[in-house]
Amino acid sequence: MRTALVLTLILGLSASVFAHEGVKDPQVRARMDLMKTLAGDEKLIRRMARGEETMDLVAARAAAVRIVQNGHRVTDLFENRSSDPKSEAKPDIWTDWAAFSNANARMVEAATILTSVQGTADLGTGARHLAETCSACHDRFSD
Repeated sequence: MRTALVLTLILGLSASVFAHEGVKDPQVRARMDLMKTLAGDEKLIRRMARGEETMDLVAARAAAVRIVQNGHRVTDLFENRSSDPKSEAKPDIWTDWAAFSNANARMVEAATILTSVQGTADLGTGARHLAETCSACHDRFSD
């Protein structure tokens, strides 16, 4: 189990390095790193809810707490418009800042509910809602 976790972390970090290769703007890199972290925690929760990962409510709650904490940083990192050819951020983020901020707030709210999840059914419902908030934001604001 520990070996699998280490391999997963190594592969995840390697993928992150390659995905961010060539990003010159430090603000864009910070945003990409944060999104990668959020995605990793969302994926862990989703995999547990689907039974693809061993159910561990303590780990699921901890991932949700990290999403809440990191979710509060999203608007800070996007507040200043910065660009890089590797960025996947659409200009709509800055032209409709209120919609972007609201989409982020919905993600934080969905994750907040998951911080106190009590069982598998709750986790499944919460994971679906969280995934919907992530998808809605990415559909509108990311390439």
